[in-house]
Amino acid sequence: LRQNSAGLFRLALGAPLADPVAILAADNASGGAVQPDPSPDGRVVVFASCVGVRGNWRLCLLRAADPGRTAQLTSDDWVAYAPRWSPDGTLIACTGYCPGDSGWGLYLVEARTGRCLRLDTGPGTARSPAWLPDGRELLFESNAAGSYDLYRLPLPVLTFAPDPEPPAAPPVPTISYRFEQPVAAPVSDLNGTGNDARILGQVPWDAGALCFGEGSLQV
Repeated sequence: LRQNSAGLFRLALGAPLADPVAILAADNASGGAVQPDPSPDGRVVVFASCVGVRGNWRLCLLRAADPGRTAQLTSDDWVAYAPRWSPDGTLIACTGYCPGDSGWGLYLVEARTGRCLRLDTGPGTARSPAWLPDGRELLFESNAAGSYDLYRLPLPVLTFAPDPEPPAAPPVPTISYRFEQPVAAPVSDLNGTGNDARILGQVPWDAGALCFGEGSLQV
């Protein structure tokens, strides 16, 4: 590209080879889009993206039919690159590092949700995963023995952490009733909608509970 960055290009294979066509050329001072990998059905491309010298690499998706629109898959608070689709198109293996990790390792990311899981690859740095055709094992590089060698990893039973529950909204007060209020006294609506009420009769105590109306539930 024109600046110090990289983009994604499409190259039609044939004889002779056609000129490459840019499908994502987001010029910036440093970074860009790299390492594209099409999904098994060819509809979606996953790639690594970074903007700026201090930005983290993250995984992004684009539709092959509409490459101008992209979606970020992994968050900015951890690093992910070298993505590879699983043969069934449900998972993406990548090299990653989260704060608190002992070093670089292999992660699996759910393509549908973006939830991630670090795989146990033993000591050393693990990187550059590739799927075996049956989708049950990964090949990867590791320097556990002192130099980088290829290893095979059978996938364990995968358990992704559930999405965190959104914080509950604080309760909104609606009505405040004081027992010493006389009959016919107004009861103000506290939520700002103006639905004020009026006391029509005494609210009696019955066996340590309040009774609202004949045959009503006690509270």
